[in-house]
Amino acid sequence: MTKQSVGAAIVEDEEWPGPRILTERDVLRAIGEGLDPDVEKVGDHMSEKVITASPEWSLERAATEMSKRGIRHLTVYREGELIGVLSMRDIMRVWTSDGATSSQAGQTRV
Repeated sequence: MTKQSVGAAIVEDEEWPGPRILTERDVLRAIGEGLDPDVEKVGDHMSEKVITASPEWSLERAATEMSKRGIRHLTVYREGELIGVLSMRDIMRVWTSDGATSSQAGQTRV
């Protein structure tokens, strides 16, 4: 994940229905528990509940879903086929380089 500069990896296994995901947070949690990342298995630390999105979703909808569920990655499917992973970092890149398109833009929280 570090070499590819990604915060999550999709895990597919013929013996498991549907994809699973290993995130930076999963890895950090294991390290924080004192486990050795060179010994631990991906299958023991990945998230089994993967939240999916449609490529037709707006970035606003995706960000809202991520925020509501406390996650930073959505898998994107088209006609049952995985076509990508959308991260909160991807959304922020668009909103900060192209100008915020969210109705929440410009609002600050205290």
